[in-house]
Amino acid sequence: MLRKPLLAALCALTNAASLTSLRTTDAELLKEAFFGGECWLIACTDVHDKKTGANLLEKALDDAKASTSCRGASLQCGKRLPSGKTPLQRLGIEPPKQKGHPLLILCVNGEARPLNMDEYARVKEQSATPDARVLAKTLVQAGL
Repeated sequence: MLRKPLLAALCALTNAASLTSLRTTDAELLKEAFFGGECWLIACTDVHDKKTGANLLEKALDDAKASTSCRGASLQCGKRLPSGKTPLQRLGIEPPKQKGHPLLILCVNGEARPLNMDEYARVKEQSATPDARVLAKTLVQAGL
């Protein structure tokens, strides 16, 4: 009797999206993510957003089309590379001006840019709500 619920839980864990953990000391993997031909979306984990970006990315990658279109990763974007620059400085990207806002960096075909709010959130007048479905659509479009 306990087998079916246990099996279902194990299958769900296996299928759950997980992010590749990028490290500033792994030059080859960073080079692949930043400048390779594949689509990568990187959630910066040190921007004081309470892990909103990383959690949102994991949920978006639960979408089958999104997970086959783009790879997801997490990175401490303020940590120094061996060159002495941070990943943000290397890519020419500004950190978020306000605490609480996620920083999601889209890297495709050798180009990197931060996502705009309307690419990961439902925006209405003066408010924005992060939404994994919006982000999943953005990933599918970027990976085409």
